[in-house]
Amino acid sequence: MDQDPLVGRTIAGRFRIESRIGEGAMGCVYRARQTALGTAVALKVLHREVASIPSIEARFLREAQAASRIDHPSSVRMIDFGKEPEDGLLYLAMELLEGRSLAEILVESGPLPAARIIEIASQVLAALAVAHELGVVHRDLKPENIMVVASKDDDGKPRDLVKVCDFGIAKLTDKQGAAPTVTQEGTILGTPAYMSPEQARGEALDGRSDVYAMGVLLFQMMTGEVPFDATSAFGTALMHVTDEPTKPTLLVPTVDSRLEAICLKAMRKRPEDRYASARELRAELRALLAHIEPGAHALRPEASGGSIAPATLRAQVEHAPGRANRVVVLSALGGAALVAAFLFGAKTTPAPGADPARTVAAATAAAIPPPAAAPLPAPTLTP
Repeated sequence: MDQDPLVGRTIAGRFRIESRIGEGAMGCVYRARQTALGTAVALKVLHREVASIPSIEARFLREAQAASRIDHPSSVRMIDFGKEPEDGLLYLAMELLEGRSLAEILVESGPLPAARIIEIASQVLAALAVAHELGVVHRDLKPENIMVVASKDDDGKPRDLVKVCDFGIAKLTDKQGAAPTVTQEGTILGTPAYMSPEQARGEALDGRSDVYAMGVLLFQMMTGEVPFDATSAFGTALMHVTDEPTKPTLLVPTVDSRLEAICLKAMRKRPEDRYASARELRAELRALLAHIEPGAHALRPEASGGSIAPATLRAQVEHAPGRANRVVVLSALGGAALVAAFLFGAKTTPAPGADPARTVAAATAAAIPPPAAAPLPAPTLTP
C-alpha cells in the first residue's frame, strides 16, 4: 500500500500525524501526536475533494461546533478543529480511545447481562442528557458509535467506561426547537436500523428521537438482534414507522421482563408516548438496577437454558449486504424521490478490507404516514 501523504505532516503546527487508523467515504481518521504535550490524539481529516465543496465545509464547521459544546465523561472530548490555510485541509482533533465498540462486544458476546446493559445505557444516556440540554441531538446512535473502554472505579474495581462518539450528523437546535440548516431541507440522515419514526419521515427532531434509538440499543443488547431489519434501507426505515417491535422475551424467553417493558416504552411510535427525556429513561433504568443482583446474568434469575450464539448479529455486522449499520440520506424534493448518500467521518477499522456493513448506502424516500396514536401501558417495576 502506498504511503499516505499526510503521515508525518504536522497539522495546525501541533498535531503530528503518525499513522492512519481508518478511512470512510468523506475522510480519514489518523493517530496523531500533540507535540507540546506528547499525548496521542485522533485526527479526522476530510478528503480534499470533499473539503473543497462550500456546503460541506459549512456543515463540517457546524458539526465541530456541536461536538465542542458537549463536556461529559461519557462523551468523546474534542480538542480542536479548523482549516489549514495553505491547502484548505479540514481537520478535527479529539481524544484517542483505546477500547472496543459496542458492536464488537455484541458480536463476541451476544446478549449481555441485564446489569451490564443498564450500566452501559446509563452512561450513554447521561452524555445524551447533557447534549440535549445544550440543544444537540445526536441522530445516529448505534453500537459502532459507542466505545467501551476498560477502566476502574474509585475503589479500584474494574468497570466499563462508555464513550459516545461521532456527533458528526448531530443537529443543533435553539430554545424554540429551530435548527440552522446547511443540508437541503427534507434530508434524512442516519442509520435506518436505529432511526426514530419521526426521523424516517424527515420531521423536526428533539431529544426523544435519541431516546427511541436508545430503546433500539436496549433491544439489541438484550437479544443480539435489531428489532427491524428489511432487505433495503428504505424498507427498514419504513418498518420503524409502521410496525411494532417483537417483544424481546419472544426472541429470548429469559430476558428480564421489566427491562423489556422499559425498552418498549422508549420505542413507542409517538414521541409524546416515550420517556420525555434521556434523564427520565436513565432514572427508570437505575431504579431497575436496584432490583438486580450485582453480576446477575442478562436473563431472569429464575430462568434457565443455553446461551444464544450471536450468529445473527455477526451476520448483520460483518457480512449482510447493507442493513443494520449503514448510514443513509433519504431526500424528498417536490414529490420526486432523490437518491443521495452522505457520510462524514472515518470509522476506526483498518482501511484495507473495510467492513461492507459500514459503507454508505442510499435509498429512496416516499411519503410515510404518521403512526397511530394508540397509547401503551407504562412499565412497572416489581422486585
